[in-house]
Formats: sequence, C-alpha cells, structure tokens
Amino acid sequence: MLPQPEELRPDALAAFWQWWSSVKDHVAAAIANRTLGESPLVAYITTAVHNLSPDLAWELGPGRSSQHNLTVTAEGNLLVRRLAAQWLAAAPPPDPTWEYHDSRQPSSHLHLEMGGHMFAPEDFAISADYDENRERFAVVLFHPEFGKADDRLALQAAFLTLDQLLGEDDVERWIGTIDASKSAPPRAVSLDQFKRAVEEARAKPTGDHFVLGEGMSRDGKRVIIATNEALKQIDHLDHVFHLKVGIALRAPDANGFPAEEESGHLNAFEDQLEAALGDNGVHIGRATWAGRREIHLFVRDPAAAGAAVDAWRQQLQPWQATSEIAYDPEWSAAKKGIYSMLAPHRG
Repeated sequence: MLPQPEELRPDALAAFWQWWSSVKDHVAAAIANRTLGESPLVAYITTAVHNLSPDLAWELGPGRSSQHNLTVTAEGNLLVRRLAAQWLAAAPPPDPTWEYHDSRQPSSHLHLEMGGHMFAPEDFAISADYDENRERFAVVLFHPEFGKADDRLALQAAFLTLDQLLGEDDVERWIGTIDASKSAPPRAVSLDQFKRAVEEARAKPTGDHFVLGEGMSRDGKRVIIATNEALKQIDHLDHVFHLKVGIALRAPDANGFPAEEESGHLNAFEDQLEAALGDNGVHIGRATWAGRREIHLFVRDPAAAGAAVDAWRQQLQPWQATSEIAYDPEWSAAKKGIYSMLAPHRG
C-alpha cells in the first residue's frame, strides 16, 4: 500500500472557515483602527492556521479587488504548497472586504524595511541570465544598502523583493538562482524592466525541453540520459508519485545501446506510454545503459497509472517491461533518482 499525500482534514477546513466568518469583521475593523498589532487577533489567526498545519504561515495585506487579503502560504516549501491550495479551494467567494490567496501575490507597491535598512525599490538594479533549457532566470540583485548590511540580510532582502515583485509562486517558477551583490552587476536593469522580461518569458514556455547528457555507470558502462530541464514542480503539485518503467533491449550493441531500428521502437513506446497516462503523468526523463531503457515520470493517481501501464505493456510484445511506483513528494527522482546508476563524480 502506497503512502497517501498529506491532506488537510475536511473537518479542520470547515472549522477554520466557520471561525473566520465570526472574526473577519473584527479583523477588518482592527486594521482600520490600526489596533491589530495590539489585539489578540494576531495570535488567534496564528493558532487557527497552525491547527490546519504547523508548516503553514499567514499574512494580511491590501486586496486586488477587495479591501483586504488573507494569504496562507507554505513559505516556499513545495512539500506543503498543495495544503495551501486545499485551504484556498475551501475558501468562500471574495467579497468587497476580503479576498484569499494561497501564496504571496505581487505587490502593487514595493516596500521593504528590515534590519534597520530601507530598501527603496527604485534603487534596485538586477542582472538576469535566461536559461533556455531550464526556462528560468539566474538573477543578481544590487541595492546601495547591501553594502551596509550583512550578507544574510542582503540575501533575505533580495528574496523578499522578488516575492513582492513577482509573487511567491512565480519566483519558484521563473527564478533559478538568486544572489545579492554589494556592487552593481553588469547589464543591470530596473525591477520593472526585469518584470517585463519575465512576462516575455511567460508567453513562450514549453515546460518540455529535453537535454542529452552522457556519463559512466557504477559498473563502468556508458550511460545516456535525457532529462526534461524545463519541468517545474510548482506546476504539478499533485503529481507526487514516481513511476519508473524499464524496458529490456532485445538487440543491444557492444555498448549496451539500441541500434537505430530498435531505438525507433523504444521512442514510439515512450510516446504511447505518455499518451496512455494523459495528464495523469509528467515525463521527467529517460536513461539508456547496459541493455536497458528506463523511463521516469511523476503521476497524480498511482492506481490509474498502474492500470494504464498494464494496458500499455500488452502492446510491447516481444519487448518486456517492468514498472515501479513510489511516493516521492520531494521529487527526489528528478534530482537524484534518474541519475542513480551513475558512478560518483571525482575531481
């Protein structure tokens, strides 16, 4: 029996929203009176959110179409990000006073003051290199205050500024690495210019960009791996089961690789497998070595995936295939598992 993904209990969700309906007007009044920080409401909200999950956090802020927003956030932890989504799915419709979000949204007015430093948005400069394979930016932020702050505070300010600029989910989706610099990086632009670059990238993502690599297995065999570098876990939060399918080659060459004809069959089988799984599966890559083709995917519904694989397997004769499904909410298969046959790197 496979473990099941963590879920918020329906009764706990119902209790939260019933409680919120009884206090939301008091919270709005305390915001208007500027007495919220002095009231016990802050502690009450924290308790109510932590009763759902201690891994969730919350914040209040101006709404987009409502006066205020209540945001429940996983603080960038993708293991519990789906819990925030479940919380939002149970939320009431927005009204003129309150709207609800399951991650920090972009701010219409950037403002950041921390550690005794004011990080004015107009003074930021940012350089960004776009990785076409990963469909993400590597960014370096500079602010004059970084030179007066310690490295930890400067980096925290860089992260929080990007959260305000893009929203929490889009930082996960579009930013690969973040660095804070005490001097202006080359080719730096303003935050507004960088945001426009992200919007341009948003118009053309594929989420499907395979990159070939070659290595050596632990037993000295050549390995060819193709990985989907553009696949992003934030876009597939419910796909938490790793499906590994292995196909034994019928006529491998001396290096354990298929000849052209068999390679064509294997590629066709892979396409058929993806079609059989439909949107229940996302393809993270394949590895070929030692007379074997291994296909790696993540699936949302393991039972449906198992049935689809069983039906697909009947089409393979005379090839033989095996399959395994494991619970993997951390997506460790994408980070390590697909490379598990490789010899440790030296040097």
